[in-house]
Amino acid sequence: MMGVPVSGRLGEPERLALMNFQYPAPLKPDAEPNRTEIDVTKQVMTLYIDRQVRLITTISTGSGKNYCYTPFYKTVRVCEDANTPEGRFAYTYFVNAWHRSPLGQLYKPFYFNGGIAVHGYPDVPVRPASHGCTRVPMRIADYWSTLVTKGDAVYVIGKTATTVSAPNVINPKQSALPGTRTIGGVPSVAGQTTTTTGAPTLGPVESTSTSTPTESSSTSTTTSTTEPPPPPPL
Repeated sequence: MMGVPVSGRLGEPERLALMNFQYPAPLKPDAEPNRTEIDVTKQVMTLYIDRQVRLITTISTGSGKNYCYTPFYKTVRVCEDANTPEGRFAYTYFVNAWHRSPLGQLYKPFYFNGGIAVHGYPDVPVRPASHGCTRVPMRIADYWSTLVTKGDAVYVIGKTATTVSAPNVINPKQSALPGTRTIGGVPSVAGQTTTTTGAPTLGPVESTSTSTPTESSSTSTTTSTTEPPPPPPL
């Protein structure tokens, strides 16, 4: 975002960049006054409220790598490339808790394209590393839903993105983690309030291990001799 190589250290180039910092030019200057712009190329997300920059954060989007998973209630394996599809979308569904998907857990996800969401994740490297979602630091995920609302526009722009849609069917009753209860089909951790906006029609998304969160992608191939592949989690 500052135009200097990523080194993980604060040196003289970074100091000069901070001293002369200017907000990046909008990717969609003529778009809605309230919108989220996801820059896949720079791995930066900018939130605009009333056309003014409200928040800028580093992110991690789809890695482009191929991965496989087994959807809920299915035995067929589905394989996909981890891409973050390019285009205009809108926020549809928020879960104020850890949300389970066939790929793992997402922290306070706000979905905007099928099973693709902006969500918190313990690991947010400054490079594409997710299964398709937009990872943000956990501390930002804690209050992200207070800054955006259902229906707000989301623009995904970047040379590594794809234009393939990302359908994904979620089964809310299967999304509860051990030790949680389900409220209206949405998991609620004991002692934690679960809030949702929108209908839970789409969902599961991201993880890179068996014990921590996950995401997903867009183009898929399957290996099965008995049934067609279900819509993938993203």
